[in-house]
Amino acid sequence: MLITKNKFFLIIFLLFFILNYSQALEIGYTAPSISDNRTKQDEVTVVAIWATWCKPCKELIPFLNLLNAQKNVEVIGVALEKGDSIEERQSCLDNFMKNEINRTYIPEYSIVLDKFDGGALEQIFLVESGWFGIPVVFVISSDGRLAEIMSISLSDKENFLKKIEIILNKRWDFKQAQEAFEPLKKQGQSEWATYQRSKKVRQQLSLKEPQVAYLFLVQELNEDPNLKNFFFYDPLFLAIQTNNVNAAQMHFYEIFDFVKKIDYLLEYLLTTFKKIVTPNSNSKILELQIHVAKHLHVNSEGTNLDANKTLFNYGFKSVCIGDICIPVSSSSNNQCTTFLSD
Repeated sequence: MLITKNKFFLIIFLLFFILNYSQALEIGYTAPSISDNRTKQDEVTVVAIWATWCKPCKELIPFLNLLNAQKNVEVIGVALEKGDSIEERQSCLDNFMKNEINRTYIPEYSIVLDKFDGGALEQIFLVESGWFGIPVVFVISSDGRLAEIMSISLSDKENFLKKIEIILNKRWDFKQAQEAFEPLKKQGQSEWATYQRSKKVRQQLSLKEPQVAYLFLVQELNEDPNLKNFFFYDPLFLAIQTNNVNAAQMHFYEIFDFVKKIDYLLEYLLTTFKKIVTPNSNSKILELQIHVAKHLHVNSEGTNLDANKTLFNYGFKSVCIGDICIPVSSSSNNQCTTFLSD
């Protein structure tokens, strides 16, 4: 199956591509190839692990498109999609590619489809290397060796491009890169172990009533604080479902400083609040929902229809945070809106 540069192919990954690769993935050693277009003397391959449901992943796609357009760089995206069947995962990817809203974020490089939480490529590139989380890129040198593993943020693109140039010019210090990655590898391995435990805890949570589930989860988090990374919102949501006002307020303000400037996290909070907050909920819990809507409304300069509608329904005419005041429009209350989750 050929992957060709500068032309988009949607590829369902076949297991036989990696059956012969069984070693741990280490910087400086031969990397698995998922492209027939390999070992060119003047080209590096960038394997970008992402998912359509991952907002930071999508924000990197325009940069990766530009990177792929360079003469000596080939980008291959590995999409980790949710769903038990290939058909489900293919549908997730197809829907993303066809959505007009996503036009800015359509990859112009080859995509390999894999499974989130249990996929073959996820196992080889993430688990075997010790890296936890997406987005992440694996840079493979022209001689087929893994040169670098890193998560590119929008702020360090220039640093990444300098690394690509050094690798292309064959001046890359593989040993130094391997030593620099070692602390990240140990951290990633620890996170993978905690993640496996978190899945068992989540399975037990699903079998319990909200009140029992809340007490059970609090006990688990006290025993292993590292689990908090995998149950970021759950204590808050369970406290709301049980109308535990004091606990809900405590958990809300524990996380809100982190999420208040990140719109897609506020969108997730607001959407979930709408599902679990009822007219019988305590007024102080309703205030938490309003607090989220206010920040999302101001952050989006009034363009987030869900936040605007929520505030309008609660009787707000305008919202001020600091020196910024944004009016609440009555027109959006009658608009048909679709919330696209990330």
